[in-house]
Amino acid sequence: METCPLPITAATRGLPPQRARLAHYLAWRKSVGDELAALQKGRDKLLNQIAKADRTKGEVAEAADAGAATVLDKIKRGLDWSLGSIVSPALKDHAATVAASEPQIAVAKAALAKLDAEIEAKTRLADTLTGRHGEFMNAALREHAEAALGQEYRAAIEAVRASMARLEAVECMTGGRTRRPAGSRASRFRMRWPTS
Repeated sequence: METCPLPITAATRGLPPQRARLAHYLAWRKSVGDELAALQKGRDKLLNQIAKADRTKGEVAEAADAGAATVLDKIKRGLDWSLGSIVSPALKDHAATVAASEPQIAVAKAALAKLDAEIEAKTRLADTLTGRHGEFMNAALREHAEAALGQEYRAAIEAVRASMARLEAVECMTGGRTRRPAGSRASRFRMRWPTS
């Protein structure tokens, strides 16, 4: 697993370590998702450009087939013909466009292959990050629970200590501790410490 390339932001400073790690992870996951979306958008645009060039190429091929059929028909019927009269100016323009776009199409297809490899790598990283979501959440929750429960526990102990101090003060004010008879309820619930 690679480490997060994002810098620590001011938003994570001052947070407890695991919560800062979670915030950093969430920012990283969002960044990877944004990058992946941008790559997909670029891929879609590239595919549209390639498809447009392929459509133009197909139109030229269809027009060439129609022109070839016309030449064949004229030859069969014994009519006079010339290639200049068969090929329309629009077909010439389309053929020139196709010829000029061949190097561009080659570059676009090479870029598409590299782009697909990049998208695959980003998708794997996004899947890995998504798979680790629970790990980061659990660590942050444990950290928060330990801190919160520790504070609650300390507060409860302080409350018990304060109550004990008040009870001791009441005992002192009422003349000390009184002993209960052996069979009384209070003596039954008194904690007995082992002697051995």
